[in-house]
Order: sequence, then structure tokens, then C-alpha cells
Amino acid sequence: MVKNKTTSGDGIYPYYLKNGKLRYEAYAFNGVDNGTGKQSKKHKKGFHTYADAKKWKKVTEGEFADEEYIHHNLSRLKIKDYLNEWLNVYKPNLKLGAKINYRQTIDFYVIPYIGNYVLSEYNTRTHQKYINSLMCDKNIGKDNNGLSLGSVKKVHDLISSAFNQAVALGILKNNPAKGVSFPKKKQDDTLHYFTYQETEIFLEEARNQKDPAWYPIFLTIFDQGLRKGETLGLEWKDIDFNKNIMHIRRTRVFAAENKKKWTYVVDDPKTISSIRDLPMTNRMKQALLSYRNYVIGIFGHLPYTGENQFIFIKTAYNNEIGTPFRGQAINPAMNRIIESQDLPKIKVHDGRHTYAVRLREAGVSLDDIGELLGHTDAKTTRIYAHITPEIKERAVDKLETYLISKQNASVH
Repeated sequence: MVKNKTTSGDGIYPYYLKNGKLRYEAYAFNGVDNGTGKQSKKHKKGFHTYADAKKWKKVTEGEFADEEYIHHNLSRLKIKDYLNEWLNVYKPNLKLGAKINYRQTIDFYVIPYIGNYVLSEYNTRTHQKYINSLMCDKNIGKDNNGLSLGSVKKVHDLISSAFNQAVALGILKNNPAKGVSFPKKKQDDTLHYFTYQETEIFLEEARNQKDPAWYPIFLTIFDQGLRKGETLGLEWKDIDFNKNIMHIRRTRVFAAENKKKWTYVVDDPKTISSIRDLPMTNRMKQALLSYRNYVIGIFGHLPYTGENQFIFIKTAYNNEIGTPFRGQAINPAMNRIIESQDLPKIKVHDGRHTYAVRLREAGVSLDDIGELLGHTDAKTTRIYAHITPEIKERAVDKLETYLISKQNASVH
């Protein structure tokens, strides 16, 4: 390429390709960078005509001017642009899983609704209308009937936190998300779980599945109370067979995993309280010992996936043998077992509820249940304070025993 720069000083220069064809390159200038003291500019080449190069230069320098205006008038930022900056610049310590959830919330439930509003023009009245719309939009929500009250509050809390940052930075005078009310929405607050008999039927059928991993996988949920990500994030080093302890030290971040590239992403558990040591039930220990011997029998060792020696890997699927189970595989397996045994339909996370209810029925205190589940807030565990039929019977039995003892004492 042979350049033949003009002396016009307009930042547009002709040059010739090796084949002799004429092209133009252009430089768009944006003043001096305050950090480096050097000229800030943008360069592009390959234009077929001088007019095309000049047009690009004019548009680009116009964009620079708009950016400079917004830089000095940040309240003119659009909400979508501000939220992107807030997430990337002001939330650097978010855990990977939390950051992905924030990103998805912003992309799915904020930008499509209010993303194009200018910060300074967004007010509490507009925010109230937005909150109302999330609860009645027929295109979102599990049943296409709007988001649940809990989900709407999470979206609101994210936006309010971002606006609080804008107030602290002097971009906004006040937080327009403050002062809104949440419409009442009828919700199903019923706690779903299996009875003891239903749990045993389910686990027995899990033994009969094509891949032997399903039985210990579901045991970690029903007998240990693990979250799905914690279950599939378990490694063999987390199991202390001598002390009968299961160490919860990580979770899989399914939203960050790419199935096509066979990537597996792990992160610290949900909260500090989620890092915990759990005594194993006897059948949990025996199931893991049996499964461990089975895996070694197939591979001759306990396989690694990169740096991770995940416990639960596929052994019954020819094209995926040796690969760790993915999060989306558990739901179909659970539904398949439930349907085959005509059991009540519950979700995977309800297996964790089942674990907590069994503990409650066994007389374990709510504080201890919260610690075993890895809850940070005691209020979260309060959902298990309700009285099941088994607890009612036990309470009445205790009352009956007490009354008999008092009657006997009065006779004597």
C-alpha cells in the first residue's frame, strides 16, 4: 500500500493498493485525552471515494460531540446505557452467578420496558406504571401471566440500587424508584414437598434409571438438602468418607456454561453461609461409595474435567460418556421418575424443601435447619415453621402423655 497524503489538513488521505486502485482513509479527532495527554482519534480506511470518507468522519465526530455532551450532562444518559455502566463499573465484586442474573434481569425485564428513557426524565409516576406492567404482562412469567410479586420486587430492588448510585454520583437529585407501591397479586404460597413415603418411592425408582448417577444425585437433594448447582459442583475431594462429611465449597454456574464448547463454570456458593460441612446419611455415604467404585470400574480412575474432578459424570450416554451432568438434565429426569410412579408433581428445588420438612418432622430446630440449608437470614427458614400432620400428631401425643402424667399424680 502506497500512501500519498494530501496537505489539506482535513484528516482524509488518499492511498493506493498494490493493484493500483485508489482508496481513502480518514481520521476523526476527539480532542486530547486528559489521562495520556495525547490526541484522541479514530481511524478507518478502505473508502472508495473522498465523499464516503468525509461522511464517516463527520458522523463519527458528531458522535464524539454527543458523547462529550453526555459526559458533562450525565443525567441525559439513557437508562439502558447507565445500567450497563453501573453493572460493569460499580459492581465489580459481584459473584459470577449474581452478575449473570443481574445481566439477564436488565436485558429481559428492564431495557425492553424503560431502557430508552433518559435518566433525568424518569420519575416515580413512570416507575409505578412500569412496576404495574411487570405484574400483568401476558408475555412474561411462568404462566404468561406477569411476574410474581417476589420477582417484581427483585427487579425493583436492582433498579433502585442503581438509582441510589446515580444519586451518590450527583447524576440524579433523588431516586425515582422510591415511593412506589406493589399491587396485591394472588400467589400460591403453598410449600410443595414429598411425604416420607413419596420420597422413598421416588428414590427407589431413581435406582432403576439408565445412568446409575441419578440415585446419588437425587440423594444429595433429598437427604442432604443441596441446591442443584451445589450438587453438580461436588468433587470427590469434598467427600470425607472417614469422617462421614460432605463439604459444600462451590456451585456450578449453569447460565455461564456453553454446551457447544463443553465448558463448565464453577463459583463460590450462593452466600458465605452456603459454605458448610454436612454429615451424610448412611445411605448417602453408601451410595457414593458404590458409585465411586462403579466409576473406577469403567474408567480405571476418577476422571477430571479440566481442573475439576466432578463426582457426577455420564456413563450411559455413548456420545457424552465421561462428561459432567448439566443443570438442564436434572429437571427432565425428575419429571420422568415422577410420572412413572404417578407422584405429585414437584420441582427439583422442592426436593430441598422436602429435606427441610423431614428435619422439622424429626424435631430439628428451625435454627439448625437454617444452618444445614446454608441460609443467611433466619427469616428464610421460617417457611418451614408450619405444622405438618406428623408434627400435629406428635404434639398431641406429647399433650396426651402430659395429661396422663398429671392425672396419675393427682390420684396419688
